Amino acid sequence: MPIIFFTSCSEDDKQTAIEDNQALVGTWRESGSAYEVFEFTFEENGTGFRTVYVGGKAESPDPFTYSFDKKGMRLTLTFVEEHSSSQVYEVKLSDSALEMSRLSGSSEKFQLYKKDGVGNFSPSGGDDTLAGQWMTVEGMPTYIISFSSDKTGSLQIIGNGGSFEARSFKYGYNKNKGNLSIVFNDNDSPKEVSFNIRLSGAANTMMELTCTSGNFNNLTLLGSGVES
Repeated sequence: MPIIFFTSCSEDDKQTAIEDNQALVGTWRESGSAYEVFEFTFEENGTGFRTVYVGGKAESPDPFTYSFDKKGMRLTLTFVEEHSSSQVYEVKLSDSALEMSRLSGSSEKFQLYKKDGVGNFSPSGGDDTLAGQWMTVEGMPTYIISFSSDKTGSLQIIGNGGSFEARSFKYGYNKNKGNLSIVFNDNDSPKEVSFNIRLSGAANTMMELTCTSGNFNNLTLLGSGVES
């Protein structure tokens, strides 16, 4: 009679759960200057805690257990002290940004950014900075992108008929790899975009951006700027 072992399946499931949870491990916080700010910390062992900052002061953390289905992009939180049913969120995840949208019982939504090695909550991509302003010179719409040395910036889009759109963002830039990541501060689409970036010309007067994720146009811009 053949002998059937069930242990391997169970161990495989456990290993998959550990690997899925690993994608969330770390501390993630809302950005901006709102009076109430939420922060989530996920530990490797499937536990974590939520901290709410009110007026800049942290309240007592709320511990929880969690499981993350990376394939289905579903996150389940069970808060230890609330004695309530689990909360299930639809998740959008990148290296530096986590969006959690409650699926039932509430319409709450969190846009969070990961804490880096020096305690900042900002897009990944690199620690280099850009400073200056660039503008497309051919075709419509016209794009104007401004970067500040504090890793923030703005995008202005001027369309046919004088339509105008402005968006602010945070960015991460890796000069050696030629990578640029932008996370916009609003909730419009796309929320996060990544580019291969090439600066050329005297004093870096030409910028070529080739979109690698986020469904954004490839751009060639002229201007003046400094990288550091």
